[in-house]
Amino acid sequence: MEILALVAVFVVVYLAVSKLMGRKKRGKVAPAREEAWVEQHVRERVSKILADRLGAEDNDVRATLDDNPDPELVSRIEKEVARIEVVFERALDAKGFADLRVEVSFESGALERTIERLAWDKLPPAVREELDKNGAAHAYRSWELPWQR
Repeated sequence: MEILALVAVFVVVYLAVSKLMGRKKRGKVAPAREEAWVEQHVRERVSKILADRLGAEDNDVRATLDDNPDPELVSRIEKEVARIEVVFERALDAKGFADLRVEVSFESGALERTIERLAWDKLPPAVREELDKNGAAHAYRSWELPWQR
């Protein structure tokens, strides 16, 4: 009888802990979604810049960046691209907004970028925290091509 009581207590405690842990995990879904949105946005912008620069088809570059790499295109990109950086910049003229810059530096010294204004709550939580905590105007993130990760 005592064994059954102990087993029942164990099951109740296990279920309670499992339920609490499940709530914590669900609470973290939104930040992951925001980071995934930024990653997808950056991939699209890099794809467009590279297609224009290399004279390649948009669809081919997009497929290469979406983990379906064309070896010839990968080789051309590796030869041309020096680095890719994502810059989150506090919008000074519009409170509650930030600019998202995607900058592709080429081996030739050229730099191409896109800029898009975002609502503050669209930023990844780590970036918002960095900008708020430090009072910084910019947060820089290096972005690697899929085959470099």
